[in-house]
Amino acid sequence: MVRIKPRHILYTQSRGLKKLDSLTTSFIIVKKSPNLRNALPL
Repeated sequence: MVRIKPRHILYTQSRGLKKLDSLTTSFIIVKKSPNLRNALPL
């Protein structure tokens, strides 16, 4: 297991937040379009 140095923690957290943001936006898009919602197993 790789140890995260303190100065990298903030960077990793912001990257995680960006991933979460893109997940949220894609989820909203899927919710707004019924065709996509039926196609994807959500």
